[in-house]
Amino acid sequence: MRIVHVIGYFQPQFGFEETYTTVHQAAAGHEVHVVTTEWFAKIPGLEKRARHAGVRTETHRGVTIHRLPGIDLPRDLIFVRGGLAKVAALEPDVVHAHGIQQPLNLLLPRLKRQRSFVLVYDYHFDLSFDRRIRRYHGWNPLLHLAAMEYRLIRRRAARRALERADAILPTAPASAAQLTSFFDIPQERLQLMQLGVDIERFDRDPAGGRQMRRELGIPAEAFVLLFPGTYSVRKRVELLLPIVQQMGSEAFLLLVGDGEPSYMDAVLAEAARSGIGDRVIRTGIQPPQELKRYFSAADLALFLSSASVTTLEVMACGVPVVLGNQVDFQREAVQRGGGWLVDGSRPDLWPAEIARMAADRAEIARRGVAARAYVRSERSYSAYAGKLIEIYRACGAR
Repeated sequence: MRIVHVIGYFQPQFGFEETYTTVHQAAAGHEVHVVTTEWFAKIPGLEKRARHAGVRTETHRGVTIHRLPGIDLPRDLIFVRGGLAKVAALEPDVVHAHGIQQPLNLLLPRLKRQRSFVLVYDYHFDLSFDRRIRRYHGWNPLLHLAAMEYRLIRRRAARRALERADAILPTAPASAAQLTSFFDIPQERLQLMQLGVDIERFDRDPAGGRQMRRELGIPAEAFVLLFPGTYSVRKRVELLLPIVQQMGSEAFLLLVGDGEPSYMDAVLAEAARSGIGDRVIRTGIQPPQELKRYFSAADLALFLSSASVTTLEVMACGVPVVLGNQVDFQREAVQRGGGWLVDGSRPDLWPAEIARMAADRAEIARRGVAARAYVRSERSYSAYAGKLIEIYRACGAR
């Protein structure tokens, strides 16, 4: 079938869900296109890299990417010129819209009335836009004006678009909850599609992990705690520092990624004041092909305030994880034996709890094996892409 994915940004160099999905669908013999903007997303830590991809058509592992001219405005608002016309010209069997916040995605039901195709929306968010602003940005008037626009305009437009969709696919339980509470979509219309992992890229690499420890100056006998991702105030990285202190001189904290410069500088300054500055390592954002070596250098990964697909990627490398019990995303993976749950509301208890876990190396190894087995058997992107094809066909796609 001919499948057209519509998304605000498409950046295959970072290996996000939309990249893996489209590549696996193309590998299965489908004709796959991506209609997107000429811009790349602003990612903390990458400000110095070029954000302008340019207007062009290109290919990536069998996927044809159509980059169209657009205006990239703050707060995830992108206007793409000629988007509907491009989708129509491709004569799709399926249009898969990633997200419902972009104007082009919200206009797709209009095209569906004129053309015969299956329209599918997926949804990744787990907090409403205005709530995020109140919680993390204070009372900046411009941001609250943007939040008002989201509540009064885009939320209503999104609700109308979702009502006309053939399938609505939240990617986490919290995303499903928001679709029902914030957008008033009936629960029975939702199909949960939890995201997967590229198991070809993410796998256990003991030799690579040992080499990475040497490159980072981490002793072979050290106990390495891992927290990868894009960091901001809401990730609460500073709450991990007492864990390193509690565990003593053998403990290292490996931060694979980057984030808001002022926030990360403050975290590292606090680590230095606490006497553990030499055991908190910030690597910056690394190429996707290198991540399995970094992950394989760790003994235990901490996702105490939030979790993401990165959680599964770490588990695919044989590293067990610790989640805060308020985190819905990826909880099933932990419940299947790939890690532990702790009380996310009691960071004062985390140091002692993590230290107890770290003391039992055999149990950590056992749960690492279980984590990898779970991801490989049930959460690979080849399986995810196949499930999407089944959903398209159930909706009437040829």
